[in-house]
Amino acid sequence: MASSANDEDRVDERDAGESDRLALTPDRTVVVVGGGIVGLSIARELARRGLRVVVVEADRCGAGASSRAIGVLSPIHPKQQSTLKRFLRSGYEAWPDFARELRDETAIDIGYRACGSVVLLPGALAREDEVLGEWRGAGISADLLDRSAIARWIPSYGGPFSHGVRIEAGAIVHPPSVIAALVRAVRKLGVRIIEGTGPVTLALWPWGGARLVFAEGSIFPESLDGIDPYSAAIVVAAGAWSTDCTRELPEPRPKVSPVRGQVIEVRHRAPPCVVRFACSGLHGATAKEYYIVPRTADRFWIGSTVEEVGFDARTTAVGERELLDAARTIFPSLTEASIVGRWAGLRPRADRHGGPYLGPWPGVHNLWVACGHYRNGIVAAPASAKLLVANMLERRAIEPAFGLGGGNEPTGDDRPIL
Repeated sequence: MASSANDEDRVDERDAGESDRLALTPDRTVVVVGGGIVGLSIARELARRGLRVVVVEADRCGAGASSRAIGVLSPIHPKQQSTLKRFLRSGYEAWPDFARELRDETAIDIGYRACGSVVLLPGALAREDEVLGEWRGAGISADLLDRSAIARWIPSYGGPFSHGVRIEAGAIVHPPSVIAALVRAVRKLGVRIIEGTGPVTLALWPWGGARLVFAEGSIFPESLDGIDPYSAAIVVAAGAWSTDCTRELPEPRPKVSPVRGQVIEVRHRAPPCVVRFACSGLHGATAKEYYIVPRTADRFWIGSTVEEVGFDARTTAVGERELLDAARTIFPSLTEASIVGRWAGLRPRADRHGGPYLGPWPGVHNLWVACGHYRNGIVAAPASAKLLVANMLERRAIEPAFGLGGGNEPTGDDRPIL
């Protein structure tokens, strides 16, 4: 939609309200930039609250990281109480209802399964009360495993770990199915999804409000005709592309970097639960952590690599070898012929302590941001949508640590404290 002859009048009209954040009423449209799990979850929540919503996706929904994730929903250890950990705990706890609602709304099986996990422990075994006390104190069943018990949970186990912990909490989902369900759910709610737009950036109107600029330089493509660009609200949920998307806006801006994560699918008898373990000396001197995620009785996924390679989302022989070597730590009989699938995604890492960017954009009355979730996009999506939409519609406060000017609080160790 090109600028009209009445632009100057509309600028004056907008100037009058610049001191107030845009009031979101049912006659407003919200444009969500990004069709990953976070953007689609926000679109769904807004549409359920009666807003008109358009999702603008540069490629296809889920193409960045969401549909390429490994799909683990890990519980947060009760001892971890940072702002980020409390937020992730609320996301984890929201997933049973979120999964049920998506199934009821779409009839799509998203692969949600509360299977729990086995965490393999290196080194000497600590006292049982030290290892299990906080889990059990929080009402989460947990048990120590010796080598024979590990082998009962992990068929054909041949690894070096002699001790582990079985934690009843924890679940998995099938990320591509989650994206398919969200797409169907939001469309049923009347949300318009526009895919394949190419790069989208944001700029400011003369009065300071944000607007979309597409690659060809127009404000809106033809597919957005009928939407008033002067009254639309915008949510930036563009994942690893959020920094580039907002490069024309004033500071503070989100600093988000892409981190490639590769995953392989292996044909082998799968354990009935998630297996989490760390290896040192595999393609690097530092210990790396891996997940084995059951998919069928005879297939599992293992991931992920952690690679800072810019926006290169290709799989590599080196990454495949790292993951196969990690899997062989647990199942020594695996060979290259065991690999039946491989893929990679670009996870959006916020380049600061404190977790994702979530909340209103300071000084820009019609703009909000939800990006930088890194490895937590799947588990945090339901909580992100609830928090952001409550802020947009009810002006409910969001933790300052998630703001564009926040993020100084240490996140704490990502691993369970065992």
